[in-house]
Amino acid sequence: MRKNEYRRNDKMKENNKNIDEKSIEERMPKLSQDHMVFAADESSKRWVNAVIESYNIGDIHNEAGVTIQIVSKNKVRCIRLFNDPGAWYSLSIIQEQFKCANIEFEIDPIVIITPMKEAIIGAKDDTKKDVTAVSDKSEKITRVKEATQPSLDTYGMEVA
Repeated sequence: MRKNEYRRNDKMKENNKNIDEKSIEERMPKLSQDHMVFAADESSKRWVNAVIESYNIGDIHNEAGVTIQIVSKNKVRCIRLFNDPGAWYSLSIIQEQFKCANIEFEIDPIVIITPMKEAIIGAKDDTKKDVTAVSDKSEKITRVKEATQPSLDTYGMEVA
């Protein structure tokens, strides 16, 4: 390698280090004024309340590349975010919707950022998902719950 290449690599490493040190919330895109108005709208508040009421504590909800877990009737946490610009923007909107509905929305340090390659592979294996449509008047929410049936992986296997 030449001197310039070493310098460039060092500079790239330093930039990546600075990016990794930022919290998820610091890295989230800012919402447009239209999306801020949308997040504060009554339909958004009804959607948030429908999500909260449709799940048990501990259940998860997937929405536009964002996976949230219900912690209580007043708190949710983002546990997974697909590393895609659309998912990052969706996270910003969803966080603002929950904030406007007076529901605490945790992100850092809980969320795991999933590369899109894994997201595409994971989408092919939908055999462990139970999808149920829930209707709240004219609005529909798609609920996705992880299957709870025990497997050998859960309990292990005794070998004589």
